[in-house]
Amino acid sequence: MPSVTALPAVRGAAMLALGILDEARDAAKRLERKDPEGVHDFRVALRRLHTHLRTYRRIFPDGVMPKSVVRRVKKLFIRTDALRNYEVQAAWLRERLDGTGKHERLAMLSTEKRLEDDAPGFGRRKRRKMFRRFERLERKLRRRLSAPAASGPRDARSFREAAAERILGQARETSRSLAGVRGLHSVRSMHRARIEAKRLRYLLEPFASDDERVESAIGTLKRLQDLLGDVHDRDLLLERLHEDEGAAHLRGVIDAERDALFRRFRADWSGPSRLEALRHALSPTIGRS
Repeated sequence: MPSVTALPAVRGAAMLALGILDEARDAAKRLERKDPEGVHDFRVALRRLHTHLRTYRRIFPDGVMPKSVVRRVKKLFIRTDALRNYEVQAAWLRERLDGTGKHERLAMLSTEKRLEDDAPGFGRRKRRKMFRRFERLERKLRRRLSAPAASGPRDARSFREAAAERILGQARETSRSLAGVRGLHSVRSMHRARIEAKRLRYLLEPFASDDERVESAIGTLKRLQDLLGDVHDRDLLLERLHEDEGAAHLRGVIDAERDALFRRFRADWSGPSRLEALRHALSPTIGRS
């Protein structure tokens, strides 16, 4: 059986989307069972699915993958944002409890309690509701992706050829977003760069086994994404603690960590963009027929 990337563009895009949808369904089942990793895995699968459909929507014949369906995927994972943020922030606090002084420890425990009080409920009822929403969306997507029209001849190229221009375009978009990070307080720009790097990584993943340069690029992007994600998580926690008079010490700790993370980012990604070098390395690899 030929590689999915060697299939005709429409068929390859549909097959890959169905594969990601299978992963999302497995994660959704674990989410309903309150698996500790269920929320994270469900979010990742939905984000990958959204990136894929958003990028390749126009490959399909008209009407097969409308924007409204793609937006429903995004709305579904956005519903878990608040829970994910609470889990990350609470974990950050718990990791730093050991070795702190009595005053700081009491302040951290008090902050954790306030976070817990404000955390969105995500009990059994809400998990089931989320699962049902996913099931309805999944049925709709499977019908559209499995229909004869989804494997039609709109784009005569292979999926690899159709993907190449989109991947290299996403690499350029990621480069521009990185260039927009001007300094320590470029909060929105860093968040945007993280999202664009994540999208590029997701688009490269189907080609990971084709060439070691692609696999290396994915690893580089994952490290960039994690670094900017750590900065973003601290930005969210600082925003949460902004008016908390008892959290001055915590804000100082978070600021120091954020500064160190930004210095790492600047050392690795300032000046001539490493991403541009990645893009040039990927051009002959992704674009080959």
